[in-house]
Amino acid sequence: MKTFALMALTMLFVLNLGAQNLKKGFKYLQDKDFDRAKVIFDQSVSENTLSCFSFYGNALIFKDKAYRAHDLYRAFESAKKAVEYLPSADEGMWSKLSDYITDKEQVKKLLDEIDNLLYLQVKNENTIPASERFLKEATGSAYYKAVGAIYSNQRFLQAQEFNTIMAYEDFIKEFPEALEVPSATQKIYSLAYQQVVKADKLADYEAFIAKYPNSPQVEGAKVKIMEKEYEMVLLTGTDDAYERFIKKYPGTTQSAELRKKQIQINYVQARQLNSVNVYNNFLKKFPESAQVPEITVIRDSLAYLEAKNINTTQAYKEFITKYPNAPQVSRVMALQQSLNYSKLELAVMKNRQKFSSTNVRKAVFYKVDPIDSTKKTVVKTVVYDAFGNELEISETTTVGAKVDIKRVFNSTGTLMLEELKKVDGNDRYLRKYFYNENDLIDSARIICYQPCEDGLPQGTFKAVYSYFPDRNLKELVIQGENYSKISTYTINNQKLVSQEFIKITEQEKVTELKVNYQYDFYDRLIQKSTFSGENTISAVETFFYNKAGDITKYSAYDALGKIRQSNSFNSYNMLTRSVVEFPNAPSNNHVLVCEYHYDN
Repeated sequence: MKTFALMALTMLFVLNLGAQNLKKGFKYLQDKDFDRAKVIFDQSVSENTLSCFSFYGNALIFKDKAYRAHDLYRAFESAKKAVEYLPSADEGMWSKLSDYITDKEQVKKLLDEIDNLLYLQVKNENTIPASERFLKEATGSAYYKAVGAIYSNQRFLQAQEFNTIMAYEDFIKEFPEALEVPSATQKIYSLAYQQVVKADKLADYEAFIAKYPNSPQVEGAKVKIMEKEYEMVLLTGTDDAYERFIKKYPGTTQSAELRKKQIQINYVQARQLNSVNVYNNFLKKFPESAQVPEITVIRDSLAYLEAKNINTTQAYKEFITKYPNAPQVSRVMALQQSLNYSKLELAVMKNRQKFSSTNVRKAVFYKVDPIDSTKKTVVKTVVYDAFGNELEISETTTVGAKVDIKRVFNSTGTLMLEELKKVDGNDRYLRKYFYNENDLIDSARIICYQPCEDGLPQGTFKAVYSYFPDRNLKELVIQGENYSKISTYTINNQKLVSQEFIKITEQEKVTELKVNYQYDFYDRLIQKSTFSGENTISAVETFFYNKAGDITKYSAYDALGKIRQSNSFNSYNMLTRSVVEFPNAPSNNHVLVCEYHYDN
């Protein structure tokens, strides 16, 4: 009991002493004797019951502009702690210090006042360092969000001074919720679009759309892409290029212009070729063209002349079936009714029957030395089956090499099942083919006993074929040990292969090739271009045809230079002579002649 009383007396003594010291402190403060006042307040701050009053006094000292170490941030921190210690403040001290501090609300009011002064100070100074210090040292301020908004605006203005994509991106990353984010985003769009417009490249416009799909400049970039593609189409000038552009951009002015050019080009070509098939293709492809009436009249006249020249019942029947609205129909019907076969016509028909492919059993042709035409450098014999398939091929050269190829077909002669090639009696390769229910090659097994002519190394390979719904080849995968070859095909509107992409992986080395195919009005291949890189042409092959559709000329550019080939046919459209020239190598067999002789 005595101990408790002693402790109570001690605490009372301490409080009375503390009250006297605090009074002195506030009196010094009132007299602007800040240093003495601060010493007293600092001594009392460690006592919890007195801490509220000590921090309150320090807050007043740092707030006063007359104090040599005037600092609103330290005043704010002291005022915050004064409010923090309000619950533990000695209740009896309020009456003892009533001349300087009356109640708890006065403590809170001082914090609000200092907070307001701090906010006004930052707002008036309006600098990034001032805002950064506030946000760092004035946590808990009622104006913290307001200063945060000021700071984000200052940083946005700073980004505007730099005016770079990186500056705006950094701003958005640091202030994702700032009010200026939409403006910064629009600035990024604008700067990025300015860059791509300056570069003015197709790939850059496409990259811009991919990176900024929501930007208002996307539509402008799409227009630029269309203009670039339009320029490329004009430079390319091919029918396929026109078709792709028109399909991609229907209804545009450029597509309408291309359609006019396409019609005009095809019209001029059709008039030059001047054949029924060409005119029919034109009418089918451009039914809306203004030239349709003219082409129809010319086509009907040509078809009539062709039917009349053939002068057979079947020819007249085909004319009436194909062109029922032609003005010549009545004349054709009259010719058809009065037709009688002559002996000469029957003889010609019989002769043609004799030379049909199914009746040819063997063909022998020679490669003739260009200097000595009596010297045959190559002798080649081809044996056919009853269906006209090349069943056996035997070739011997003057240097002694002997090549033998044997093929096996199914019972109807429609599907090749196996092919074996020998060189000088040694197996070169063996190919076995397997078909699906649609009679399309499903897979193949290839054994190369030596490196094969098509680029396959020595080894065993499996080939897997896949197709588009229209039966066109879609992909061919050839797989072997440490080797793979993947060919993928793109089909154009005419259901013809327009592009082939080849990826060869051999011993971890990857080679990529691209092959472009172009066709004429009859859907015949006229050019094949092989690219070893994106735009590096490694070989170009060009084909020329006669009206019967046979290849009459062929030219190619490869690593050895230019190669030309021309073919001749007999009256039965059978190949009789082939001449191959090497203009870039006149001293090295620059002319090779192949003569074809048929045994019936």
